[in-house]
Amino acid sequence: MKTHAAFALMLICAIGTTCTTMPTPVDTTYLSEIKSDESARIQELEQEILRRKKDVDSARTERDIAVQDEALAGATKDFLERKMAVFREKEKLYNLTKDEPLAIKNKKAIRDLTGAISAHQNYLKYAAVRRDYLSAALELRETEMSAAVWEMQLEKARVARSYQDRRPEEFPEKKSGIAKFFKSKEKINTEDYENFLVKQKDLVKKAREKSEKIDREKAALEQYRTFKYEVE
Repeated sequence: MKTHAAFALMLICAIGTTCTTMPTPVDTTYLSEIKSDESARIQELEQEILRRKKDVDSARTERDIAVQDEALAGATKDFLERKMAVFREKEKLYNLTKDEPLAIKNKKAIRDLTGAISAHQNYLKYAAVRRDYLSAALELRETEMSAAVWEMQLEKARVARSYQDRRPEEFPEKKSGIAKFFKSKEKINTEDYENFLVKQKDLVKKAREKSEKIDREKAALEQYRTFKYEVE
């Protein structure tokens, strides 16, 4: 379980948490005298992190699929426009050859393709906002996992601080004046972890608001989700 938690912590650094300003992850040495209820709470949070990690993986897969679908839709649009260019050249040719049957057939093809392009362009709008929404959903899942990790770190910090408080000779109170220059082990400040967790929860709130805003934009274009042109 520790491996999963450590991996989640590294992942949070990779996805944008400023690791240079976050509190130091708690040294497990200070958890050697952990109480049963404290251990149960930390294990519960570890399980929550694992669930959040699965949510992140699932959201990333959905986002990647949406990105590729949008890329395919863009390539399809280019294909249709090249096909239209061919029909336009045929139109010029049939006007010169006075081949009325072929001209009529080509005109119908242009009309049909014009409708297909128009519909597909609307699908492209939907694909773009869907990609934005799933990117925002991934960001939300990542910030939720980050908050879970730091909630666990806060619990560990409280346990570690109790461990240190029981050893005043090894972990004296913060020194002042000239005494502060003499080497001694510094106590964990649980307030640092509390404040950092507040920041993480604020990021969750902002990510959720962003996701909900884009979801409303996606809903306005939902009517176009079936307008995709499939190249056979």
